[in-house]
Amino acid sequence: MRTRSGMSLTGLPSAPQDQEHALLAAPRRDVAVTTVVVLLTATLFAAVANHTALTHIQRLDDGWLRLMISGRSAPLTATAMVFNVLGLVYITLPVRIAIAVFLAMRPPMVAHGRVHCGRRNVRDNDRHAERNL
Repeated sequence: MRTRSGMSLTGLPSAPQDQEHALLAAPRRDVAVTTVVVLLTATLFAAVANHTALTHIQRLDDGWLRLMISGRSAPLTATAMVFNVLGLVYITLPVRIAIAVFLAMRPPMVAHGRVHCGRRNVRDNDRHAERNL
């Protein structure tokens, strides 16, 4: 991977950059790990069909649940519950409808070839700039 040169966009020397971590630097290893995870998942799904295997898998699942519950933090759990309520369709659907109505009622940003920028539009800004030349 190429590193950036020692010059910034302003022409002044830039501060030394830390080397960025290459997350997927070994494609063969990444494909192998992905393949193993997919095969383990498929095997687990197939094993659930067997009642005996399901009993053992359920014991593992219950143990994992107990481990996750033991690590709970009351403030984080309360925050998660608030975000859960905010993400429900009963909250998000009316908000989405209100935003859609608001955007539908607004005049378009580009009207007759003019883009509005603050109080003046772009055409007015161009005429103002030409007068100052």
